[in-house]
Amino acid sequence: MAETRLNPDWSTINLKRLKALPRYRLPRTYSLSEPGHCCEVEPPGHPSYYLRSVYGKRGLIDKAPRRVILHEGVLYIVEKYQAFADLTKGLAPLWLPLAIDHPRTVAWMQSIYAYLGRYIFDESRVWEVVGLVRRYYPEHELILEWVENPPKCPGRWWQSASRRPWPKECPA
Repeated sequence: MAETRLNPDWSTINLKRLKALPRYRLPRTYSLSEPGHCCEVEPPGHPSYYLRSVYGKRGLIDKAPRRVILHEGVLYIVEKYQAFADLTKGLAPLWLPLAIDHPRTVAWMQSIYAYLGRYIFDESRVWEVVGLVRRYYPEHELILEWVENPPKCPGRWWQSASRRPWPKECPA
């Protein structure tokens, strides 16, 4: 089993807690989804970007774990968190937040504000976006410049990559 994301960065994952989770051996007839069971509202390096589903020949299997994380060729079971709210709550202990001024965090915030600029035109919704960022970074203050002149979306490299990829590294 190989990692499929470009240079995945595990510095945001509490590996001690991850390795304490039960392991799973994938049967030959089963397969894994690509990593990422999340929404862009999750901050950079959140464990949800590393989650995979386990599939059989006919889709999800009741006997198999719903979600696993693959790290260094080992699958760790995250199955007990079935509902999305429970899953998010269950993944929280695995996440090691980056600093608010880290390039990945800034890129994430830019993507949130870029979304704001494309779809939200109501001032009260602006504060929803600020609240979303504050959920993970309570010290965040509204960046008025980004509201008035939304940044271009920086792509999604910040989700699980350690750095922005060079153009020649991007998949065709």
